[in-house]
Amino acid sequence: MKSFFTADLNNGVTTEHHCFSPKNLSDIQEVIIITAAIAINPKYYKAFAKHIRNDKKLVIIVNFRGTGLNASHLKNKSITFTDWATEDLNCLIAGIKKNYPDANIHCIGHSMGGFVFGMCPNLSLVSKITLINVPTGALREFKFHLKVKISFYAYILVPFFSAFFKCANFKIIGLGENMPLGVVKQFINWVKNDDFFNGAVEQHENMHHLFRGKLISVCVLDDSMADLKRIKKYGDYFAHASSIKILTINPSDYQLKSIGHIGFFKHRRLWNAIEMD
Repeated sequence: MKSFFTADLNNGVTTEHHCFSPKNLSDIQEVIIITAAIAINPKYYKAFAKHIRNDKKLVIIVNFRGTGLNASHLKNKSITFTDWATEDLNCLIAGIKKNYPDANIHCIGHSMGGFVFGMCPNLSLVSKITLINVPTGALREFKFHLKVKISFYAYILVPFFSAFFKCANFKIIGLGENMPLGVVKQFINWVKNDDFFNGAVEQHENMHHLFRGKLISVCVLDDSMADLKRIKKYGDYFAHASSIKILTINPSDYQLKSIGHIGFFKHRRLWNAIEMD
């Protein structure tokens, strides 16, 4: 059984990722890739990864440069969200196809981690995408109290990090894991743009059109950061998907008071709600 999966980037860097594999690697029919939300340690998804791994499925949790197993790159200010997509994820998918050429690839993205797929040149090799609480995120789309909070991050906190730290130092204020500054600054530029991703990204960087597989977009109904309208709007970015399904999860249906933006991966009772086959 493999515990780690390595991927060689085009710049000579080798990245390492958590891996949960079946006993017999020759039986693998599907490789599932999990991408984390902003400022969330990739280890947070381990229990979920172990749950969905079986005799036919290998599960990889991506540790982008500057996070988790690849934290040594944290203070490299030149790393951007684009780099995560075109290098880290793209080369990981290439490595998977090299090792398991007949396996289907299923990508599961949580929050900001779902946006990386739309900039990945190898997206055409992916047969299925599941998005968990992944909405469009233009500042103008949020309700007032969230707009105030996000404006503080965008116009005060991130510039403060940029001036005084070598990374986005979220830990110092209790907001999660530290992140590479270039990644956070690029994402903030999307948030500031009225058309979010489509308005802030060059056309040649937008790869959503390459996806021809099945898309499932999950909306947790008590998540104020990702309402149903904006989740549907982001799903529409994948205009050439073979099918698009919106799945809603109501906490009360699972005897839970709340789930919120990151709670899906805490509650095992929710995990069978999404289609894994």
